[in-house]
Amino acid sequence: MTNREVIERCYAAFNNGDMVEWAKFCHPNAKFHTLGNLPTSGVFTGPEDIIHGCLSKIPMFWSNFQVKIRNIYEAGDTCFVHCDMTARNLTTEGLHMMRISNDQFTFFQAFDDTGQMQAAMEQRAAGAN
Repeated sequence: MTNREVIERCYAAFNNGDMVEWAKFCHPNAKFHTLGNLPTSGVFTGPEDIIHGCLSKIPMFWSNFQVKIRNIYEAGDTCFVHCDMTARNLTTEGLHMMRISNDQFTFFQAFDDTGQMQAAMEQRAAGAN
């Protein structure tokens, strides 16, 4: 599988809420970094920690959260994913860096607009549409 195919299948599984499929593309010792001061921010290691510490929390704070790939840029085993992220009260862009080896990502770093994500989260908590 190409790096592009790994990324596309990984993001599709995430968008479908299929964490079993998503975990197939995550190395057992993968490092997953999300910036900011959000409930999903932090450094997580391995599929279980990533899912329970970050990914499973996303629907609690951003309804109908989806990530749409705009483009993938490759530099050897490192890929940059330029994406659109949408949810209730949220429309923003992100840039994700992933290192891929043997059809799994070993490293993930999100460079997301955490300010817009925080605002959408606060709007949801306040009951705003």
